[in-house]
Amino acid sequence: MKKSQALTTMKLTLKPEHQKLIEAQLNTGRYANPDEIIAEALQLLSKCDRYQQWAIEFDPPKSSLKKGIFLKRRRN
Repeated sequence: MKKSQALTTMKLTLKPEHQKLIEAQLNTGRYANPDEIIAEALQLLSKCDRYQQWAIEFDPPKSSLKKGIFLKRRRN
């Protein structure tokens, strides 16, 4: 871990395919332990979520379509 952070323990049960992915990443030598892999995966998930929110806000017609607003306006 890069910064001094309080640690908590969480018990997880992984599907076999997820365990294999973690083991494969460990075998590359890029990560020292599963915690580093999970931390990076969560950071990427957070970035993806922020990007999706940005895309909705940046493209109003698309966000309107998702909300059903654009179609209602077109019919009027």
